[in-house]
Amino acid sequence: ATPNSTTAPAQHPQKIAIATSPMQGGPVSPASNPTHATASTLASEWAPRLALLEKNLGQLTFSKAIAILLDISSGSDLSLILTHESEVKRKTWHSFYAIGTDSKGNLVWGGAYQFRSSTEAAQTARDQCASGPGASCKVVMANGEFLEKDFVDMAKRLGGQSVTAVRQSFLQRLGKPAAESIVGIGGPSNSYLSHAMGYSSPRD
Repeated sequence: ATPNSTTAPAQHPQKIAIATSPMQGGPVSPASNPTHATASTLASEWAPRLALLEKNLGQLTFSKAIAILLDISSGSDLSLILTHESEVKRKTWHSFYAIGTDSKGNLVWGGAYQFRSSTEAAQTARDQCASGPGASCKVVMANGEFLEKDFVDMAKRLGGQSVTAVRQSFLQRLGKPAAESIVGIGGPSNSYLSHAMGYSSPRD
């Protein structure tokens, strides 16, 4: 059965920043240029972010999880993430959203909405997310409900790039329009059959 949609109250960006950036003022990323970083250096950089995610299980929203994972504290960047989450949650059922990594180790995402079945929507979301070469994705939102543990599982795949590099790539992609297309016949909406839609993040 598909979980019912749940919409968390809007959060002020500064509240997210306070709640999710306890490491501010700590060590600066050792790998601003990820090509010069060793695998062990990158692993040690991601480890505290992953630990903080797991510590906050049960209290996470999509925006909060992204802020923790990518060490985001800027009010403008947090607003961008909150807007993205809100847009995803407004998609008509059945609506699924997936996120994952591409061949370079950066974050990519994709989604599907207005589907007749949750199974088809979930698979299309994964396919849209993983449409680029070497991408691997996991569904982390189902009809507006954030799937915390699945997000943490996905986050553990990161490590090919530094936190700084992944953050910059993610925010740049978030600021561009998603690629959206009709992928089939959807479910009933406003007394007529709507199109089933798919979308994915911009690629390099």
